[in-house]
Amino acid sequence: MRPWYVKAAEEKAPVLSDVYNHFVVKLPTITASYPVLENGKLVAIFGVDYLLTWIGETLSSVSDDQTGMVYITDDDGNLIASSRAADEIFEMVSGESKLVSANESANALIRQSAD
Repeated sequence: MRPWYVKAAEEKAPVLSDVYNHFVVKLPTITASYPVLENGKLVAIFGVDYLLTWIGETLSSVSDDQTGMVYITDDDGNLIASSRAADEIFEMVSGESKLVSANESANALIRQSAD
């Protein structure tokens, strides 16, 4: 069973997965999962995959590059998304995506604020 399924089944509540490489497009992804309970018994779990690149595209509509920016990191300080499309949030290593640390971002503003 997929980790997002197991986590939702254990929590019996909506959850987000950890970041993983999507098995088809090989890009960093999270899955939002929602368990369905009937009389306290788990009957189904719905899951929706979100590519981190899509999250960044969505953030770009919130922030104007001229006056500010938005970025998201995980608990380890890795970039999850950035409102600036030019910001690299991952790099490809041996055919798999690897998240970039905010401290190592090419964007000086992200590096400085991450410190």
